[in-house]
Amino acid sequence: MICKFISIFLILFAISCEKPYSQNDCELLSMKSYKGIPQASADFAKHCQKYKIKYTHELCQQALNDLIKATSLNIIKKKYGDAVIGCFTENDLSNFAK
Repeated sequence: MICKFISIFLILFAISCEKPYSQNDCELLSMKSYKGIPQASADFAKHCQKYKIKYTHELCQQALNDLIKATSLNIIKKKYGDAVIGCFTENDLSNFAK
C-alpha cells in the first residue's frame, strides 16, 4: 500500500514540475524538430501551440535551400536572423557553409 502511495506521489510530483515553455524555448524546439530530433518534436507539439513561431519547418527548409544554392552563411544569417543557424545540422554546415 505504501509503495502505491509513493508511486502515485512521484508521478504527480513529476507532472507538476513541468516547466512552462517560453517563446524562445519553442523556437529552439521548432528548429530541433526540423532537424529530426524526436523528443523535440513531441515537446513542440505538446507545449508550443500557443506561440507564433518564426523558425518554422518551412523557413528552415527555405534557409537550407539557400545555403545549398551556394549562398554564404553570412548572407543567410542576414536574411533570416542569426538564430537560423539552429536549423542546420553539423553536416549541413560542413557540406554547404561558406
